[in-house]
Amino acid sequence: MDPIKYLFENPVLNGIMSRWTLMLSEFDLKYVPLKVNKGRAVADFLANKPIEETEVIDTWPFPDENVVHVENDIWDLYLDGASNYMGYGVGIILILPTREHVPVSIKLDFNVTNAAAEYEACLLGLRSALDLGVNNLLVHGDSSLVINQVSGSWKIKSQSLAPYQTRIKELEKYFEDIRYVHLPREENQFTDALSKLAVLINIPDHVNSMPICGKRRSSPAYVNVINDTEEGETELWYTTILKIMETGEHPPDLDTRGKRALRMLSTHFVKTDDGKLYKKTAEGVLLRCINKSTAEKVMEEVHDGECGPHMNAHMLARKIIGLGYYSTKMETDCCKYVRHCHNCQIFANREWPEKIPFALWGYRTSIRTAMGATPYYLVYGMEAVQPVELEIPSLRILLESRVPEADWVQARYDSLVMLDERRLNALYHVQLYQKRIERAFNKKVKPRGISEGDLVLKSVRALLPIDPRCKFKPNWAGPYLVKKILSRGAV
Repeated sequence: MDPIKYLFENPVLNGIMSRWTLMLSEFDLKYVPLKVNKGRAVADFLANKPIEETEVIDTWPFPDENVVHVENDIWDLYLDGASNYMGYGVGIILILPTREHVPVSIKLDFNVTNAAAEYEACLLGLRSALDLGVNNLLVHGDSSLVINQVSGSWKIKSQSLAPYQTRIKELEKYFEDIRYVHLPREENQFTDALSKLAVLINIPDHVNSMPICGKRRSSPAYVNVINDTEEGETELWYTTILKIMETGEHPPDLDTRGKRALRMLSTHFVKTDDGKLYKKTAEGVLLRCINKSTAEKVMEEVHDGECGPHMNAHMLARKIIGLGYYSTKMETDCCKYVRHCHNCQIFANREWPEKIPFALWGYRTSIRTAMGATPYYLVYGMEAVQPVELEIPSLRILLESRVPEADWVQARYDSLVMLDERRLNALYHVQLYQKRIERAFNKKVKPRGISEGDLVLKSVRALLPIDPRCKFKPNWAGPYLVKKILSRGAV
């Protein structure tokens, strides 16, 4: 809003605004808004006053036409020095505008104090920046003394530090803009580590420089080695395991610890005569190792194939492992697959009556935690064969296909004879599971005694006459007021 227009056109004004209006009223002023020249008026003006002599625009001089782009990017310099009984060193980090880091660790072969080491780091950092052609520099340091002295806030009292100050002022003339910022020590840990590294290492006499490589890893070396390959690559995630088991060959970029970890990992795998690799579990069960494409096919078949119950990711991974398949990222891949399942997102609350048979099939063929077995096995004495096991044969299918039919029938009879024992074990497993749940629940229960004057409920355990409420009848009576507590807990 235009303030002049507000003063002259607003009928009601208060305070200082009314005083301003009263002072301006003696000049007989009137507010008139500025009109904008329309395109039509400009065109008419140019038509009425044409330019008699025309001149080619290309001949006009354009100042600094050779300058295309002027960079004013600011570089960051982090510095720190170290001086102790083990030696002396400085650490420098130059950060480019593209956020790339250039770490430098320099060992000093002469005696310096802590303040002198900080000054050495500052001087060497400025020289490195000038060598890289830096014009604008922001210097960060955790030494309050050095940062305030080089910025001019504090005066130098020590004569031994005066030459450093003079040389820094000479180098500052080559920068267009240079500033100094003090930061806490906990925010300067990288350069502190570089300075201590320079103190601890011993550089051979014939070596002038040693490269520093800083990386970050989120998992052990052997995990990255055996992960699934990306698209376009021909190697499988277990190719390295096979090479170690066949020829003892290790990846060239691993150190001694990584090679030892891979050798230990290979002991949990078994290679058959046909070249297939199997993962050996703690129970001695062999799981067939499958690649990424095969794992996706197995997940699709088990999750939403024939009789697919659309189970959650954890149950899907356990079901696939129970069928005899293994992959290094089985549970992670199952989570991704279930999260992007279109049918699970659309038909979560629709057509559930038609999905009940498939849900029951998934329930009956999955290992239940309480029983330690599948309900299907406890009924028929054998595990159900999933359709995916016929398309991608598991170890169980491969072994049973080589057994003669008579031996297979005899094995089925023997399993039926031992089925009662398995059912008893399942019953014991359920009882132990209930006890574990009871102990876990009782840990959170706080016992409380009964005192006189409390209101209590009475548990109804005796058989009562027929109640029309049937199972909905309450299993307690009361409340009752405790008037007196007798011996042995009676009230």
